Amino acid sequence: MKRKMELWRKKRLFKYLLASFILATSVVVVYAATIPNTFTSGTAISSSEVNENFSYLVDRSWDISGSDLYYNNGNVGIGSTPAGQKLLVVGTAPVIQGNVTGGSYYGILGGSTYGVQGGYSGITYGRLGTVDSGVWGSGTYGVSGESDTSAGAGVYGSTDMANSSGVFGEHLGSGNYGNLGTPDTGVYGYSNSGYAGYFVGNVHVGGTFTSSDKQFVQPHADNPAKEIVYVSAEGPEAMVFQRGTSKLKHGIAVIELPEYFSVVAAKEGVRVQVTSHSADTHGLAVVERSNEKIVVKELKGGKGNFNFDYFVTAVRAGFEEHQPVVANTHFKPGENETIADFEKRYNKDDMSTKAMRDMLISNGILTNDGHINMAMINKMGWTVADGKLNNPYIDDGLDISKLTDLRFIRLKRTLSDESQISLILKTPYL
Repeated sequence: MKRKMELWRKKRLFKYLLASFILATSVVVVYAATIPNTFTSGTAISSSEVNENFSYLVDRSWDISGSDLYYNNGNVGIGSTPAGQKLLVVGTAPVIQGNVTGGSYYGILGGSTYGVQGGYSGITYGRLGTVDSGVWGSGTYGVSGESDTSAGAGVYGSTDMANSSGVFGEHLGSGNYGNLGTPDTGVYGYSNSGYAGYFVGNVHVGGTFTSSDKQFVQPHADNPAKEIVYVSAEGPEAMVFQRGTSKLKHGIAVIELPEYFSVVAAKEGVRVQVTSHSADTHGLAVVERSNEKIVVKELKGGKGNFNFDYFVTAVRAGFEEHQPVVANTHFKPGENETIADFEKRYNKDDMSTKAMRDMLISNGILTNDGHINMAMINKMGWTVADGKLNNPYIDDGLDISKLTDLRFIRLKRTLSDESQISLILKTPYL
């Protein structure tokens, strides 16, 4: 009996040593540089060496749960040693590629402050994904990109497929962003000095296009140091026009307007101006007008034969109900916009921004010094993300009657002077 027990113990030890040896040698490629002990065939193995290896590998090994492989005891580097990152991957592009076969899922999914953040260096991409969404991120910034070169791109998108978009932003509800911007905005761009958006090629807006002013720019034909900038004509209605030159024959002219005008002009509200080329006439009258035809006659039964110019205007069909005065949606803080961000919209001194700033000062949204007027914001029921600025405290002995900006006054200590307290309560900025 005693002999059988001894034999059983030896068999058990042999199995333990064999399993440990297999485990140690199976990962020796991964841990050869740091594993405590390595073994050579035909060399005696002590139990302490096996135990040391076993403990080392248990502390550092990957764990398997079903079909999942995971690692919880540090950082992982592929192609380079991680410097604080949970996962660092360095190599030739694409560094990380996500492909999903079937279903409306995501090649790469990221969440938190920056859902997916990619740096641009050279001509490679921080992130590359293929599926319904090439890159999809959620969080404060769903997708954020930063370029470290003067000609780089923080976020770059391209496509060679029909009916597709290189970069696509969609707003799905109040307070959300397609790419980055103010609430109710699919894509928002801001620049302190350059272009908020720059396009080379055709641009289509499938909705209402708004701007502070609309211009076109072209080279100066005679001076290479200058360019020509024209401003679009504006009006309180969606006007279309047709102009040209015609000729009276025996005192009458019938002008058939082109189809491309007739199909866009409303039937009601057509207006016509005519200018005679002849000084020997009593004048001209428009005796018939529609979006298809105008009839012009010489006054007092004249039978003249001379040229005249005409200018026909009409309201664009389908836009007859346009209202020039509507609720303010463009010049108030966005739901998640901070005070600083709102004020930044109007802190430049170009002609257009200055004009907008002066109007906002006039209607009370901005103070005279260009800061947001929180009294007006509260009165209108609007909100800002932070709601206050870091402004000085009122201290004892301070003559607050000389202060010019009492928007966000806070008391540091109790004031004993009732007149000063009364002035604080009466200020229109509180």
